[in-house]
Amino acid sequence: MQQPLPSYAKEVLETLKPHITAADGRLSIDEAKKRLSDEFEQATVDVALEHLLQHGYLYEVNGQLRITEDRT
Repeated sequence: MQQPLPSYAKEVLETLKPHITAADGRLSIDEAKKRLSDEFEQATVDVALEHLLQHGYLYEVNGQLRITEDRT
């Protein structure tokens, strides 16, 4: 059974989803961090992205973030 996402990670994921979708399903990590920096502190962004990657909500291919199908 998967643990629920921490609230900060869920907020980051929900903020990031439309940006990834608008970018043909992938967005560079640098661009993702830039877009998230308007709403979150850098430390929150870094920890949330690491959590999302480690727990399979996002995956990274060649520096591009992609959303794992319907994990939320």
